[in-house]
Amino acid sequence: MKAHLASLMAAALLPVVASAQILVEPDAVGSYGMSIDGTAVSMLVREAGDNMFEAELSVSLDGQTVFQRTYDEMFSLFQAPILKLVEMDTANDAPELFVSRYSGGAHCCNLVSIIAKLDDGRWSEIDAGAYDGDPAANYPQDATGDGVAEIITLDNSFLYTFASYAGSFAPTIVLTLRDGAVADVTGEPDYEYVLRSALRNLGAMPESGASRNSWLAAHAAMQVRLGAEDPFSLADKDHDPEPDWGLTFCKDEGTETYECPEDRIGRIAFPVALRQFLSERGYME
Repeated sequence: MKAHLASLMAAALLPVVASAQILVEPDAVGSYGMSIDGTAVSMLVREAGDNMFEAELSVSLDGQTVFQRTYDEMFSLFQAPILKLVEMDTANDAPELFVSRYSGGAHCCNLVSIIAKLDDGRWSEIDAGAYDGDPAANYPQDATGDGVAEIITLDNSFLYTFASYAGSFAPTIVLTLRDGAVADVTGEPDYEYVLRSALRNLGAMPESGASRNSWLAAHAAMQVRLGAEDPFSLADKDHDPEPDWGLTFCKDEGTETYECPEDRIGRIAFPVALRQFLSERGYME
């Protein structure tokens, strides 16, 4: 992960913890277990032949098995699920199980899910997205001190959008579990300090190029979430008009830019493209 992305994630990891939580990070074949208030988790990591591994996970409540799954086709122990038993949703009477798995591949990915008790009493694994970088950066933490943990991470959709991966910046987002569904709560007043901290740690604006525009995109996104009076003022005034990363399109409908004849390639101004992108991502709602 590039230095500026790593520093952003480090800044987002605030030193507050939920009232009860247990973390398991498997590093070898064997059995792992943990429990909180009658909710118990066990996982057996084993060899599966052909230099592959698998992890058999089981969750029980008051001694009764409520969820089972085997994560297979793991080519390395690095892919073994990282587990955290932690309170994330007060709508039910049991803690949740946070699961993070490495997918493999360049610049990718921690596959995050949450195993939780639903309204009808069933337990289900809820997809919480795929995220770049160190898995620890996405571990749930209690951002408000109310005993309920949130996931503080980066909006990975900004990577590659206005600059290369190495030159990309991304805004901080806060995710939580409410009534059995993942919710983006970044814009709520309780998390204002998280965004202001992220803005302070965004670093200096690059002098020029696509990286400058990517920085401005991340800055504007967080200003929108903070309800700034003119969140686009800096992006409109200080963007670099030269780079075309993420700003071109093909005038022939249905044709990708990389397949488009050069004389049919059009260009969008960065301020217009930024507003369009943030609208598509739900920032303008």
